[in-house]
Amino acid sequence: MLQTERHEMIMEKILKEQSIKTIDICNLLNVSRQTIRNDLEYLDSIGKLKKVHGGAILEKKSIEPSFETRSNNNLTEKKAIAAQAAQMIEDGDTIYLDIGTTVGEMIPHLNKFSNLTIITNSINFAYHLSQYKNIRVICSGGEMRNSEKSLSGHIAKKILENYYVDKSFIGIGGVSEKAGYTDYYVDEAEIRKLMIHHSNISYALLDYSKVNVIAIAKYANLSDIETVITDSKTPKSFRNILEDNGVEVITVE
Repeated sequence: MLQTERHEMIMEKILKEQSIKTIDICNLLNVSRQTIRNDLEYLDSIGKLKKVHGGAILEKKSIEPSFETRSNNNLTEKKAIAAQAAQMIEDGDTIYLDIGTTVGEMIPHLNKFSNLTIITNSINFAYHLSQYKNIRVICSGGEMRNSEKSLSGHIAKKILENYYVDKSFIGIGGVSEKAGYTDYYVDEAEIRKLMIHHSNISYALLDYSKVNVIAIAKYANLSDIETVITDSKTPKSFRNILEDNGVEVITVE
């Protein structure tokens, strides 16, 4: 059995049971304890689960990795995904950029377009975009989360209710067949939900580490986002699940 197949089966079991024992996985997959220990250490290192004595548990759904950690994790994949996402934009578009770190990697690609209007709830993104003369920037307002320089809450939602866009680009806290798209902060999840419904087409930007992760707040079903842009490390089985839900999947190397 291939390593990626073992990882998929381990994640499938832990998502159902919340915790697993090493011996049970050894018996299920008919492999050695050391092989499973290595698998659990790897899955722990990419944030899929937490390795504990004798097995593993799911990470707490209310704790998001820091902005600095997320910005540096899987950076090669994020840059490739963002470059592909930028190719979906056309001159004259009105787009929404949410606060995701992968979405932020799109910004260096946007200076080549003419007459873009960009709506965002990220103060960081708004600042960087303001240096581009060809882009009109609308910032949502609202309560700021200091660690992210993100804006959300009642004021942000009230303002954004008045705007509709051609395309929205959505960062992902977690995605799974069981829960759909989820995020770690309820107020920010509400903003994502709103802008998905206020877009002609939505793009989810996700690298492989977000697959089979369930955060605390659901904001969309798999079928609510028309297109997913991901990397080739995302399991083929999950890409098939997305396609079965009517989602276009664009895979980058």
